[in-house]
Amino acid sequence: MGNLHIESDRVTVDGRSEFVSGLFARSVTSEKDEALRLLSTNGVNITAGRTQFVLGSRNINARADRFELRNSDGSTYFLVTPTQLTTSATNVVLNSSRGASFQGTI
Repeated sequence: MGNLHIESDRVTVDGRSEFVSGLFARSVTSEKDEALRLLSTNGVNITAGRTQFVLGSRNINARADRFELRNSDGSTYFLVTPTQLTTSATNVVLNSSRGASFQGTI
């Protein structure tokens, strides 16, 4: 385990550390100008209320009422809700060996 420091307002773990059970925290941050690294051979699960984000060993799964991808300026590229799928891309390309099927107005 890395170096563990317990202070009145925080717990700091420096270096490589292993948590054999779940990690529960209000906030997890990295040092300034350093990336936060999470390593797992079986994936990483992040749950917030009814929203779940799972980084698997070979896939990414998100479960939420709303899923949104934004660019670095904050503009929405891609938005999915239970009732709509929205993209602001200049060109939309569908690749499928079986073609595309639409119901309703296009």
